[in-house]
Amino acid sequence: MNKISPKSIQLFVAGALALTGFRDLFWLPFYFVYSKDTVLIVSSILTGIALVLGISILRGFERAVHWAIVYLALSVGLALAIMFFSLSHTPPPRPPNFAWKTVGSIITPLTLLVLLLWSRSKYFQDDHAA
Repeated sequence: MNKISPKSIQLFVAGALALTGFRDLFWLPFYFVYSKDTVLIVSSILTGIALVLGISILRGFERAVHWAIVYLALSVGLALAIMFFSLSHTPPPRPPNFAWKTVGSIITPLTLLVLLLWSRSKYFQDDHAA
């Protein structure tokens, strides 16, 4: 039976980060030309950092794993803050749809964060020491 190694988990997360970053950078020219929405432009640039982190992890830089954990933790924290802010500031007659749309943007970075933290846990350190 093949065991999952920390490196394979990190490579999976690196691919997911690189894909996410590439997708947002791919749409960036559209946002500049047609949308001109500053929020979309800034969020695409910030999400584009994930491409650099993903490629760095794929290249084998150990510090990139640390920075990916920081990046993903900040992403989850910011998404939670946006969700709670929109829930608390939505007028009562209108349903808080925006807050529940944010839940989807929390699940992916949270899953990747848990995977990266799991790959650096004692579970793998004890397994290789035996």
